[in-house]
Amino acid sequence: TCWEIDKLVVHPEHREQGIAAELLRFVFAQFGSQGVMHFLAEVPALNDPALSLFASCGFCRSSRILSLIHI
Repeated sequence: TCWEIDKLVVHPEHREQGIAAELLRFVFAQFGSQGVMHFLAEVPALNDPALSLFASCGFCRSSRILSLIHI
């Protein structure tokens, strides 16, 4: 009963108009009515607009994951 929100993209010309928040509310309503109670979104720590969006929609930061790519 946990779904991951993998990609949420709004065209740059249409950002800051509430479109992403409305899309999230739609997803919550659609899947919440089907019993999905938890949603997960992985957001880069430096993506402040996305972090703000998800926080404003009720998400809580639960962990920080660091990756090391060895070349």
